[in-house]
Amino acid sequence: YGELSPYQSVEPGDYVIGVRAAGSADPPMVSRTLAVESGTAYTVGAISARPEGGLAVFVDDLAAPDPDRTRVRVINAAPPAPEMDFRVAPDAQWLGLVRGAAGAYQAVAPGDLRWAIGPPGEPPVELPVTVAANQVASVVVTSDEQGLRARVVTDAGGPAVVPPGPVHAGLGGGAADRPGGPAGSAALFLLAAGAAALSVRLARYAR
Repeated sequence: YGELSPYQSVEPGDYVIGVRAAGSADPPMVSRTLAVESGTAYTVGAISARPEGGLAVFVDDLAAPDPDRTRVRVINAAPPAPEMDFRVAPDAQWLGLVRGAAGAYQAVAPGDLRWAIGPPGEPPVELPVTVAANQVASVVVTSDEQGLRARVVTDAGGPAVVPPGPVHAGLGGGAADRPGGPAGSAALFLLAAGAAALSVRLARYAR
């Protein structure tokens, strides 16, 4: 859990994305079509293993930040409340972000940051998050029996390009139980389009 596969190159066009248990040939638990455009980056997340939960598609922005800043967004990956507030003093905040949604990228100071996270109107939990300068990143917030977790996924570093190999990440969800695995297991797909092709990487995540 929490590991991304290397990128794979596919041509722009229309695709059907399906989520199945590993090694299964059964019909997908959830699926959707995705019209992929050249030069566009996407994140596709399985919010639930139930068909009504579906797959969420986020359009990523890999534009490079100022050299001494970090461009970062939050993916609210099913913490224990329908909505959550995320604050990084004094730089950025994402208020009322619903479960399964991604906030817009904002510029923050790089380094070791304390993020205040919690449901609106309630005392927040502080989590340490470290981000590097001249980087575009997603902070994926999950929860388990130990509480909230925040993990950083590098979307792009230096020039606005897709990282060449696996990046550690985590994403929690409201999927059905998988035998032998944590409750709420599902899958996260991160896709990034190049000039003439689409690169694809895959991660599993658990609540």
